[in-house]
Amino acid sequence: MFLRSIGLAVVVLGVASCDHGQGRQVPDDLSAAAQSDVTLIERCRTQGCVVGRENVLVLKESDHPGLLSDYPAIQEFSDGRFVMANRMRNGLLFMNASGALESQFGRPGSGPEEFERIVSVLVGPADSLLVYDLMLQRVSVFAPDGTYVRSEYTIYGPTLALDNGDFILAQHIGTPEAAGYPLHVMALNGTIRRSFGSAAPHYRYDIPLETRRVVALSDPGLIWSAAPGRYELEQWDYRTGELVKRVKSHRAWFPPVVQLEADGERPVTIIEDLIQDDHGMVWVLMRVADDKWEPPPPIQGERPWTPEYYDNKHDWVLEAIDPTSGDVLASTRLGQMSYVAPGSEFIVSSTDTTYLAARFQAWRPFLHNEEGR
Repeated sequence: MFLRSIGLAVVVLGVASCDHGQGRQVPDDLSAAAQSDVTLIERCRTQGCVVGRENVLVLKESDHPGLLSDYPAIQEFSDGRFVMANRMRNGLLFMNASGALESQFGRPGSGPEEFERIVSVLVGPADSLLVYDLMLQRVSVFAPDGTYVRSEYTIYGPTLALDNGDFILAQHIGTPEAAGYPLHVMALNGTIRRSFGSAAPHYRYDIPLETRRVVALSDPGLIWSAAPGRYELEQWDYRTGELVKRVKSHRAWFPPVVQLEADGERPVTIIEDLIQDDHGMVWVLMRVADDKWEPPPPIQGERPWTPEYYDNKHDWVLEAIDPTSGDVLASTRLGQMSYVAPGSEFIVSSTDTTYLAARFQAWRPFLHNEEGR
C-alpha cells in the first residue's frame, strides 16, 4: 500500500488510553521498518499513545465553487495527485498534490465520459481509474490522465479494487451460489469468481448490522472485514475464501447491535470504516452518539436529512488496533463528520457542513507516544 513521504503538517489529536496485550507477530528476519513497527506497538502498550494527524488535503468551497458534495469521494494516485467525484454534477475532478484543480470532465448522459449517478471511484492497477455509475450499472475505466479506456456493465457496485484487476464486492447477492455470503471476488464484467466472508452463510434484511460487512485492504491477498454492529474484525484470504484470523475488542460503550435506532432514539454505535496503514496498524472508525445528543422534537412524516442534522446527531471515534491481539492501542473522539472512501488510506472530515462554506480535510492517522517518539 502506497505511503507518500513529503513534508506534511502534523497535528496531535489527543492523549489516548493504551490497553495491554501481545505484540504483533513478525518473522525472524525483520526489516528495519518492521522492527520499528513492533517497537511502536510495545511502546504503546507500556507507555501510552496519542493519535497524530498527517494533513493530506484541504478542500474549500471558495477554491472549488459548486464542485464539493456532502461526501467528497477522494482517492490518491501513486504520484501524489488526487481525484474526486463531483456527484452533484456527474463529473470527475483531478487535483495536484496541493489540492489545486488541474482538470475535470464529465456531464450527464450515457456516453463514454458521461454519468448519471457516480457512487464510487477507485484507483486500480497501474493507477487506472474505475468509476461505478449506479443508474447506468456501469464501471468505466480511465487512464491516470483521465483518458477513457473502456466500460463494462454490471448490476454490482465494486467496493475495493485489487491488484489483479478484480474487485471485492461487499454486498449480498441473491443467487443460489452466492446467497448468504457478504463478500465476493468480482471480475470487471460482473462475473462472481468467489463468495466468502461467513462460516455460516445467512441473510436477513431486518438485521443489516449483522449481515452487512465493512472492508479494507490488508496484506497481499488479504482483506479486513467487520459487521457494523459488532466490534470484531476478521481477516480473510480472498484468493481462497478462507478465514485467516479473528480479533475482538471489548468496549462497554459498544454493545452488539443488529439494527439502527428508530427516529428520535439515541444513535447506536457502529463500525463505519476500516483502514490498514503501511505499518500494519488497523484503524477502526466508528459512529457514535454526539456527546451532547438530545432527543429531537417529534415531527410529522419523515425527518429531513441535512449535513448539519447528521453532524449534530453523531460523533465519531477512531481507534488503532493491534492486528494480532485486538488490543486498542489508542483512541480519539472526532466531533466532525468523518469517513473513509473505500480503498483509500486517509480519513475525510468536515470542518464546516454548511452548504455555502463546505470545507473538508483529508488526513492520515498515525501513532506515537506522549513524548512524540
